[in-house]
Amino acid sequence: MRTVDLAGYQELWHPSFIGWPIISPQPVRYDKRIADWIAENIAQELRLESYSIKPAANQAAENVMVVH
Repeated sequence: MRTVDLAGYQELWHPSFIGWPIISPQPVRYDKRIADWIAENIAQELRLESYSIKPAANQAAENVMVVH
């Protein structure tokens, strides 16, 4: 079985981070436990095969704007 450092993964992200986990119907913020999608995929033995990207949200952090 693989060992994955989910706490270490989450520490990589800025507290203002917003992202779009593959299992979420919409973007999530850092405080919504951004590593949950990894744990869920591992538990279900899922692997990413493909994805598509559509704009749905934005986040400003200091002098940076990220559009999702």
